Amino acid sequence: MLSSRAHSSLTRAYALLALGIFFISFSAIFTKWTNLPGVTSGFYRLAIAATVLALPFYRRRAQHPPLDRRVLGLALLGGLWFALDTAMWNSSLTLTSAASATLLGNTSSILVALGAWLIFRERLRRRFWFGLFVALIGVLLVLSADWLTPQDTATIADTRTLGNLLALAAAVFYAAYLLTTQHTRASLDTMS
Repeated sequence: MLSSRAHSSLTRAYALLALGIFFISFSAIFTKWTNLPGVTSGFYRLAIAATVLALPFYRRRAQHPPLDRRVLGLALLGGLWFALDTAMWNSSLTLTSAASATLLGNTSSILVALGAWLIFRERLRRRFWFGLFVALIGVLLVLSADWLTPQDTATIADTRTLGNLLALAAAVFYAAYLLTTQHTRASLDTMS
């Protein structure tokens, strides 16, 4: 049985998690509302977060030994992948629907699993392959609305296609970010 203090801490953690899920589920809409180019809104998204986290980061890092060059290099590479992911995904939102951009951006989980299988030789169960097949069918069904909906002009279809391709590029960069930073987690705390 949890103590009242542990229960309170757990309740607070779940409440903050729910709040975070709520806001991240609206990130596509918030980004579209900015009416800014994707790279600009992505810059501010990351700049604001970096500013907020800078002081806790430096306090935390002062208590730890300096980072190994390899770990630092992987962390910086992960940061580059994440910046490219943000730029591509935010840019895709200016060209296609929020639903398509979000769906395609979240195919990164499929790419991470495939990357882990191909690069790191991780064994994946049959259930994974079945789930992958179902997920890909779902992606194709949702995207078919873009492809099969009659368009007023070819330009609109071309714009949506470019937006969808940018969202897929974002998924590739996010998968690269996750696969790269996976190996830094043994040496870095969450804040770092």
